[in-house]
Amino acid sequence: FLLSNINQIHYDFIMDYLKIEFGFDGNSHLFEKTYYSHLVGKRKPDAAIFEQVLNENNLNPAETLFIDDSPQHIATAQKLGIQTYLMAAPDSIQALFNRGER
Repeated sequence: FLLSNINQIHYDFIMDYLKIEFGFDGNSHLFEKTYYSHLVGKRKPDAAIFEQVLNENNLNPAETLFIDDSPQHIATAQKLGIQTYLMAAPDSIQALFNRGER
C-alpha cells in the first residue's frame, strides 16, 4: 500500500517521471492500493487516514508496517498499534529489507 501526503501538481510530476524514466503508466501496478491525501481528503498525521487504510483493507495494525520519514506520522501510526520504521537519510527501503530488520 502507498499512503502519501501529496498534491495534484506533485502527483502529475511523479506520474510523468515514472512514464519518462521507466515507461510506467502510473504506479498502481507497484502497490495493492494507493492513497493520496489530495484525493481522499485526509492527511497524515491525522489518525483518520491510517484508520481508513486499515479498515478498507482489513489490516491488523500489529501485522502492518508503516515506513515514513516523519516522526509525527510515525507517532500517530504507533498510537494506533501499527508497526513502524522511521526512515532517515541515507537509509533506503531496499537497504532496510536487505538487512532483514524487524
